[in-house]
Amino acid sequence: MRHIDAFCHFFPPRLFEKMSRTAGGTKDIGKRIQGVRTIYDLDARLKMMDEFDDYAEILSLGLPPLDAMAGPDEAAEFARVANDGLAELCAKHPDRFAGYVGALPMNVPAAAVREAERILIHGNANGLQLHTNVDGACLDEPRFFPIFEVAAKSGKPVLLHPARTPNVPDFPAETKSKYEIWAILGWPYETSCTADLLGRDHAAAELENPHPSPRRDDPVLRCAPRHRLGDARQPHFG
Repeated sequence: MRHIDAFCHFFPPRLFEKMSRTAGGTKDIGKRIQGVRTIYDLDARLKMMDEFDDYAEILSLGLPPLDAMAGPDEAAEFARVANDGLAELCAKHPDRFAGYVGALPMNVPAAAVREAERILIHGNANGLQLHTNVDGACLDEPRFFPIFEVAAKSGKPVLLHPARTPNVPDFPAETKSKYEIWAILGWPYETSCTADLLGRDHAAAELENPHPSPRRDDPVLRCAPRHRLGDARQPHFG
């Protein structure tokens, strides 16, 4: 039986080179990523995968999000390099990489819509990976709605990944989160909050309009949150 892991992070070479020249890609979680060879070195990744029989992966980028590495003027280019790199890996190694979920320049919503259309509608991405916040803003803001419209039109899922950092304190008197609380408890908390808000927005839209237009179709219900409360920090497909 073939086993396909649906949430595997990897940075294509060109993207890793670009992010390694940015502040966001080399500090905090980005600094940690620099020390994980199997997340950017293809030979190391394939060697690790050789330990498992009949095993393949669906690729996605790791942290930090693109908007934490590139400003609005560069984020779209970062996304294109990332998605083209992931698609190329899948084309060259179809027995190892069964597909990929794309990344978007979420700090430029209009560019994010264009990239989503390029990879979901006109390309072969298997879905999108969005993060639980964009520069601190929740995904339920209206400026992000058109992105979910594209996902709904494509019929492909959205994978939701936490993006909370140590800079979000756990108590008002703190300036930073301590002892990895920001990840161990903060990630499932923030993921649950985002999924809940998106779900409430969808439910409210259903009550307002029982015959929804494409804008209020099912992308929210096709979200797959990772690190959600009550799920033992495992992917939750709902």
